[in-house]
Amino acid sequence: MSLKKIIIIFIILFFYLNSAFTQETKDNNNEAEGKPFTGLKIKGFPFHVYYDALHDDINHFYPSGWRGDWSDIKFNGTYQKNPKEGKYCIQIKYTANQNQKFGWASVSWQNPAHNWGGIKGGYDLRGAKKFYFYARGEEGNEYAEFKIGGISGLFSDSIPMLSTGNVVLTKEWKLYEIDLLDVDLSYISGGLTVVFTKSYNPDGCTIYIDEAYYTDKIKIMVNNQVRLPIIKKNSIMKVAIMDFENTSNSKDLNYLSKVISESISTSLGKNNDLIVMDSKGVKNNLKKLALTFENFKTLNEDTVLGKILGVDIVVRGSFIEVDNQILINIKLIEVASGTILTADQIKGQPGKDLFLLLDKTSNYILSQLLRFNRAMN
Repeated sequence: MSLKKIIIIFIILFFYLNSAFTQETKDNNNEAEGKPFTGLKIKGFPFHVYYDALHDDINHFYPSGWRGDWSDIKFNGTYQKNPKEGKYCIQIKYTANQNQKFGWASVSWQNPAHNWGGIKGGYDLRGAKKFYFYARGEEGNEYAEFKIGGISGLFSDSIPMLSTGNVVLTKEWKLYEIDLLDVDLSYISGGLTVVFTKSYNPDGCTIYIDEAYYTDKIKIMVNNQVRLPIIKKNSIMKVAIMDFENTSNSKDLNYLSKVISESISTSLGKNNDLIVMDSKGVKNNLKKLALTFENFKTLNEDTVLGKILGVDIVVRGSFIEVDNQILINIKLIEVASGTILTADQIKGQPGKDLFLLLDKTSNYILSQLLRFNRAMN
């Protein structure tokens, strides 16, 4: 073949390949500019960031994005001592030497590896309700922040970074979560980011991570054991409201017992996703069985009460006056399991601010019930 023909073929190939590359880049730019775009379809949940070191077919993200004082990080993805599950866990040592002079360091799990938004490689994780992971510290009292999403660029994640905030780790494995309800998970390439700062860990730290995954199921801790809720999907939640107990020394506050429960019942009763039995209805049903509230004081007895009433959730609480403030303690109890789904305290001023306090209490309970109901359906 003559030199002239070789040159002609080379020129043709050059223009062909350049045209193909230009068209692909143009298509990528057009797709990115024409958001929203969706990520790769997944087969189902759970969808793991880390399952076990040797399961590359299950681990869908790569710990490739190191930033800040990146050389302060020592990473071991095949650590074998005391994993939470399987044979391996992740060990991360942070020296806090500030080798790059930032005062912080982070590791990000990405897909594909080293992707800071310039490549299309995110996953469509719609349907996930929680991101769970287990973590512990070497000595306890280590600080780390855990984040998901937030990668920006030509192909940005569909959510900003969602964070646990700075978590204080213990020596024992503990389950942590990031709530994914009501967020756009259509494109996620940043599966997990762990951040360390010298200000919180002046002498450095060593932490461990295991079982990090996205899931469409929620978990509840019962005596440090994880289980799934029992409430059936696609059912209207039935809720019983108990009178709130006055635990203060002031009998002048006895009236709040009914006022609080009636305020909650009225607020919840307006929602079509709930069937509410107020305290009066509870009393009438118990009266038919020659029973009263006094027969049901403990958690175990609340589950019996709920089964008698045919409800899913029992709302119980108490209140006390401290330093001219009313503190209202709230518990939401799942009847089928005896699990306390949530427990919290609402406080406010009595008198003219009482209505605000009642609204805050009712709105909190309503939000928790609806949140839990959405997670199950």
